[in-house]
Amino acid sequence: MMRHHKNRGLVFQGLDTVNQQIQSIQHTIAEIEILKAGKFWREHGEKSPGFLKRSVVSRANRRSIVELRDPITGELCQDQHSISNIATGFYSSLFTPDATDSTALSVMIRTIPSHLKLSSDQQESVMLPIDVEELLADSKHTRRLSSPGPDGLPYEILYLVMKFPPFHSLINVVYNAALQKGKFPPSWNESVMCLLYKKGDPADMRNYRPLSLANSDYKLFTRNVNRRVMEVSSTLISRHQLGFIPGRFIAENGMACQLIMEDAQRKWAIAEQQGDDPTFSHLDIDIGLLLDQEKAYDRVNLEYLKKVLAKFGFPRPLIKCINKLMGDNVIRININGHLSSEVAKLRGLKQGDPLSPILYNLAFEPFLLAILHDRQFQGYV
Repeated sequence: MMRHHKNRGLVFQGLDTVNQQIQSIQHTIAEIEILKAGKFWREHGEKSPGFLKRSVVSRANRRSIVELRDPITGELCQDQHSISNIATGFYSSLFTPDATDSTALSVMIRTIPSHLKLSSDQQESVMLPIDVEELLADSKHTRRLSSPGPDGLPYEILYLVMKFPPFHSLINVVYNAALQKGKFPPSWNESVMCLLYKKGDPADMRNYRPLSLANSDYKLFTRNVNRRVMEVSSTLISRHQLGFIPGRFIAENGMACQLIMEDAQRKWAIAEQQGDDPTFSHLDIDIGLLLDQEKAYDRVNLEYLKKVLAKFGFPRPLIKCINKLMGDNVIRININGHLSSEVAKLRGLKQGDPLSPILYNLAFEPFLLAILHDRQFQGYV
């Protein structure tokens, strides 16, 4: 504007006004994007319009499903009704238990040695009555920005309700009936599932991570049970499992793998230099496998999990409680803001549930023990 105007002096005088107007517009845009981005960015004072815009767009893209491929016809479907049908069909199949081989199941359970079992004191500790003060302490460790379940009530509201003395007796009755008898409100078996895109073909349902949004009162209960189970599980789970267990660091396995590869490379380099030296003639070609279980949490068989927990010595009332929490669930899938028809969840652990990680560790342990006890498998020496 200054370059092409004949009277630059007059224009220069109005430059401050123009700059103020530009700043005002930028501030307004920033405020709009802050509102779109949610209260997190407002609380943390982010002001960059570009950054906020990218945050909103990125979040919307991750949550939106533009099209899905019909697994039967291979056709790409873009209308909401077809997308919803494909998603519900996929998860109805995924959450239907497969037939299990009772003989193979028994063999797997027998890999758990008799000494890997909870003591009577540990069994008693996981079944101690729940009191309100314990729940209030657990609620202080919850994520304040987590999404609520179908009832829409966040942890903040639940915390205020639990602090209200007239409700304490009712809270004690509900939570202890759930722990000791496996009886709880029907809403604890209802959840809304959000699908988060991971990677790969976005039209393939397998490339979405399901996240179950359950009510806060349910998650507070499973958080409490999770803490109790974790306190007694470190003696049951081998050191080969490092995730989700207090006092263990998952990066140790990565470091061990790196050291093994470096040592193998060093030995092979020496062997090539030494030629016919008998010291290195025993070296074999070693193979490293990186295995990833597809839909790991979703495929856990609950009958198998019951038997594993029983073999580890967990009390029967707790096993009954866990089985009812994880099975006989009803899920509705949130797709582009629309809720699907109900999907029966008859197997698997819930993604996003505080209790799921430690339960998966316990379910996976017999498989690791079977490998460790099998003489046909030899580790790197």
